[in-house]
Amino acid sequence: MSRTLEFLLAAAVALALAPMAPAHAGPSGTSDVACGSTAAGWNAPRGALIASRGKGPVGAVIDAIGEWRTHIMMSHGVGGYVTHSTMYSPGTTGWPTYCSTPLNPGELEHGYPGGSQVNQGAIYKFLYGSAAPTHLAYTLAASGTKRTQAESVADHAWYDAPYQWAASKQDATRGLWVLGTQPSCDYQWAGTSTANNCPTSWNGTGDGCDCGCQFTDGDCAFKRFEYSTYQYKNIENRTVAGFARNNGTQCSSITAHYFYEDSGGQEMTTHTYGYNQVVAAGNGLYNAVERECSDGLGFWGGIGSAITCFESICDDAARQVRNCFIDSTKCDTDSSSPWSAVVNNSGSNARSISPDRNVGAGPHSPAAPTGGYSGATGPWAGAGAELQIQWNSGGNVYGCWF
Repeated sequence: MSRTLEFLLAAAVALALAPMAPAHAGPSGTSDVACGSTAAGWNAPRGALIASRGKGPVGAVIDAIGEWRTHIMMSHGVGGYVTHSTMYSPGTTGWPTYCSTPLNPGELEHGYPGGSQVNQGAIYKFLYGSAAPTHLAYTLAASGTKRTQAESVADHAWYDAPYQWAASKQDATRGLWVLGTQPSCDYQWAGTSTANNCPTSWNGTGDGCDCGCQFTDGDCAFKRFEYSTYQYKNIENRTVAGFARNNGTQCSSITAHYFYEDSGGQEMTTHTYGYNQVVAAGNGLYNAVERECSDGLGFWGGIGSAITCFESICDDAARQVRNCFIDSTKCDTDSSSPWSAVVNNSGSNARSISPDRNVGAGPHSPAAPTGGYSGATGPWAGAGAELQIQWNSGGNVYGCWF
């Protein structure tokens, strides 16, 4: 199914939300609201990267490493669709696990929607649903090679990247494009004696994608880009379109991924954060989750009131979230052991790409002063000053970001 011009031109976001469906939690029990409306769209041109700064646990991590921007998005045109990677806040578990691991570990580990493309109503709800961002601006060169490259990356993400349509978890009449990988045929059996007569043992056994069989091989299945908090600590091979655990992405790594694919192999360079920054980020993350939980605020704010436990439920939640950031196989435990292993290893570090690095800002600026990091690469680094996002393009649209 092709995405037609009407989606590219879908109208956009407003200065104030128009009337929308009543807020309600999705099947997971998440407290996030997926859908909203807007009367006008943003002014970010095709190929621009939009950076925002919001509060919450990710903001605490960013602050701890001395950076500013907390989320990055790619524009497909003024008032148009948006590519980004994000997740809704996980629901909670039931009794008795609630009092030790209160957050749904599957939703915490396999963040949904992950890599996705949404319209302006959806992105406005995402940005302004709980509180207005304190920073919202776009980066795009005025002209020249950097502009052309940036536009090409956006076109690649829209026209060439594998996708599937998914109904919203809160309004089945609306939906979004979920991004991922679609393996090509490793073996083509059409026109051979095996055509439509492949051994059933070939079906999804991890031996490559078999085409032309009497079944659709499970090895050929579309795999969505999950949102992985682990990518903040270890971006793995996402910048070179290689392996990532759970096919994971986060907002900055999916941008780097599409740049690599579109540029024919140019890599957006990563940055390695040292031991002190990793420890500061982990402590900042823990404190933010525990505080918001205790105060009934933000991303994790609803978990502390449902069931009475004989221990600090917010402490458990904070440790569970931190474990998931440092090891994606530990999202189901509030044990202190994973974090102790990091703290007790002076060689602990993190290698990733942040929103600041995506746009070459702050310590990642190509002209960063002494003490800054090695300059960022890619068509948005050194592309000029950020420009303020304004909601002034025509149109009215309703949409859902998950």
